[in-house]
Amino acid sequence: MLEELFSSKTRARLLRTFFGNPGKSFYQSELRGGDAISVVQYELGKLTHLKVVNTFSAGNKRYYQVNSKHKIYNELKDLVHKAS
Repeated sequence: MLEELFSSKTRARLLRTFFGNPGKSFYQSELRGGDAISVVQYELGKLTHLKVVNTFSAGNKRYYQVNSKHKIYNELKDLVHKAS
């Protein structure tokens, strides 16, 4: 259902990962999940642009974490959990 709603299997999988682990930060290779890294980067770019996901660098790695302060965080979290 999420894949259809969000038009991207990769984005839906990323949202399930982020909302399933709200306090955890991930780096790109952890989020790859069998997808091409360029696809993951594209979807992470969309999610960070929408501010659903925050990004920060530590050393030479870029980390991503769900933005729990986003204005529709609770609604997105509920939707992801219900659709999973």
